[in-house]
Amino acid sequence: MNRSRISVVILIVIGLVSALTVILGDIASGVLPYSWKPYLWIAWPLFFIFSLVGIVLAIWQRHIDQVEVGEARPSPIRQNRFQAPLLIIAVLFPIGICVLCVIFNAGAGLLRSLSEFVPSLPEVIASGVPRPTSIPLQPPGWRNLGLIGEPISDVSASDGVIYIATNGASHGIFKSEDSGESWRAVNNGLLDFNISLVEAVPADPSIVYVVGKSLWRSKDGGDTWYQIIGEGCGNPPSIALASDDGSIITWLACGGFSVSYNGGDRWLGLIDFPGDILRSAPSDRTIIYGVKFGPPYSDPNILRILVGQDWRPLPHVGPNLEVFDLAVSYYDPTLLFVGTPNGVYRSKDGGGSWIPINKALPGQGKELECKSVQTSPWKDTEVFAVCDGGLYYSEDLGIQWAHLEGPTDITLIHPISGSNIILVATTEGGIWSYEASWVQPATPLPAQE
Repeated sequence: MNRSRISVVILIVIGLVSALTVILGDIASGVLPYSWKPYLWIAWPLFFIFSLVGIVLAIWQRHIDQVEVGEARPSPIRQNRFQAPLLIIAVLFPIGICVLCVIFNAGAGLLRSLSEFVPSLPEVIASGVPRPTSIPLQPPGWRNLGLIGEPISDVSASDGVIYIATNGASHGIFKSEDSGESWRAVNNGLLDFNISLVEAVPADPSIVYVVGKSLWRSKDGGDTWYQIIGEGCGNPPSIALASDDGSIITWLACGGFSVSYNGGDRWLGLIDFPGDILRSAPSDRTIIYGVKFGPPYSDPNILRILVGQDWRPLPHVGPNLEVFDLAVSYYDPTLLFVGTPNGVYRSKDGGGSWIPINKALPGQGKELECKSVQTSPWKDTEVFAVCDGGLYYSEDLGIQWAHLEGPTDITLIHPISGSNIILVATTEGGIWSYEASWVQPATPLPAQE
């Protein structure tokens, strides 16, 4: 067997082995670490490239053999002319593939920096899957941070550290320590991957609580998790931090409300409450609001409690009106906003009375499903709402609303305190950030009493 044929055989064997390896890795990507995903999606293109090159070189080699058989003494010039390119390809092609693997494995962050010139490529590389065509490519002011296709259920962020909760069967919690430039799964010890809520402690983001079917806590930024309350009934539980340092937390599950004064190691004071979510007031976390989803709407659907006391039912937002979400002002614990199937409502007296603030919203809020509302950590009169998948904001407590053009399938919003960045999660397009140009980045919150 001559050298050119050996080169072809070696190249084909390398190609088949490499293609088999990346394809098996691609198939197994559901259980591999998330950091492997940026280059696994290239498995199938590599397989076709190797196959095509192998076929072409096999045909080429067959042609050379036929020419040599027809000649009594093959020309050295002809032999060298065909053998040299084959040897070069046999050596350089595998090296090139190795270089590509290194780039796709370790260079996702570097490629992201090219987004100014090739906006869609870094997100495709960093997410591990092609971007759906229905997702707009980098609308003005917006930036995609990856996690495309992940079933995002909640976001918690501060000081450049972002935690993302997902409710997929094997996804769990993702963490970024560089404001979304890169992500890694932090699920060591976590046995519950259908996460509905993640809450980092404001004074120490390395202390994190997550809620799935049970309650878990991490004291090292998600590197290890410990279960502090076991699985309860079928309804998703909820928590709310009742102190900035995370030492006091409240827990709502199976129609019961309880409090822990030592970070979840011990629980006291079980009180009956048929609610679904809890919200604490950022300026006074001892004030907790509870929301009940779904019918019957004749029952109280919003309640208020001071930690250590009993619940007090609040007046209905509107007749037979469901409440999707509730937000408490960062500056005033009595200033509330709720999202409903008919727009956004506001209360300035701690839920004692409610008025619609929909005149500037599409259709004046009629049949406008506002599934998520959030107050601003930057300005006491600013509020955000996600209505029919679009993002709206008001700088005057809802008298006027503006639509922020961008992703059209937004599910939740999270303005980051101490910055001018808004994070939003979408149905299929992953996590996005928006730089609010009207915000001074370092606006401090009012001092706590």
